[in-house]
Amino acid sequence: MKFFYLVSILSIAFLFACSDSEKSVNSNSQQISSPVAFNHMFHVLSPDDFAALKNSSFIQDTFAASEKRTTGADGQQWTGLYLYGEQSYVEFFEPVGLKAVMSNAEEGLSGIAFSVDFAGQLSTLSDKLEARYSVNAFTRNKTLENKETIPWFDYLFFSNDGLSDDFLLTHWVMEYKREYFDYMKWGSSEHDITRKSYLADKSAARKNKVLKDFTGLHLCLNASELRYYRKWFKALEYKEPEADMFIGPADGFTYRLSERKEQSASSLQSISFDNASEQQVRQITITENISIIINQTSGTIKFSDAC
Repeated sequence: MKFFYLVSILSIAFLFACSDSEKSVNSNSQQISSPVAFNHMFHVLSPDDFAALKNSSFIQDTFAASEKRTTGADGQQWTGLYLYGEQSYVEFFEPVGLKAVMSNAEEGLSGIAFSVDFAGQLSTLSDKLEARYSVNAFTRNKTLENKETIPWFDYLFFSNDGLSDDFLLTHWVMEYKREYFDYMKWGSSEHDITRKSYLADKSAARKNKVLKDFTGLHLCLNASELRYYRKWFKALEYKEPEADMFIGPADGFTYRLSERKEQSASSLQSISFDNASEQQVRQITITENISIIINQTSGTIKFSDAC
């Protein structure tokens, strides 16, 4: 229940989507006709690790387009550090950044936002998954600088049946609202509510940075989470080229699932990414718990061993 509280209030489903073809969608279809992609994720760090990441000159000047930002929606506010890719992003919190919406936010919590890219696809997905899950639909309204609100995105939140009380990973699926894109003057057509269009205004900040886009997660899960997310990825018809490795058909994003160490209280082992250009191989240590490993064409943000 702690994650339902976090996501329903924060709807940290507040980030981005995928696909580039304008297919007509049959809402009665029992197939996921429009694949679901990785939009963003959040992860809660210790205050020391959060401060080191936020203040790192390497992060700011070399690694990625980044910003520390306070976001307001539905009368709530939360503050995090954002790292932006071309079509996806990652958000880090420290517990105090969530205190206005969740008083007991814990280090090690993570959430994954999946998304679709065209209007109506979320309804199709809901129809598909209702036979397997209790599906709850919500709309998130963003608070603008002038204090007015505007519909931001719709999202689906799913029952956590079978998860033990100590689960550390949650998820949701979102679809941006055309009203928000129109207000921001984003998108090339009325059907375009893509992740790439959502993040297009970060392109200047991404120039000459190492990171192009995020490509995968290595998740550390307990036994109940492993059962749950194996079922989840199969329900989305993700490819499984090997045991506990799932690949999204829409974006090629990879999810590796491993068993969490008994003494660990974190759900995240690493985040992988592609480089925008060929790089010199190197490793940058942010803290004893966070390092960035850069290879020629790709890299990894690595956290303390949780798996």
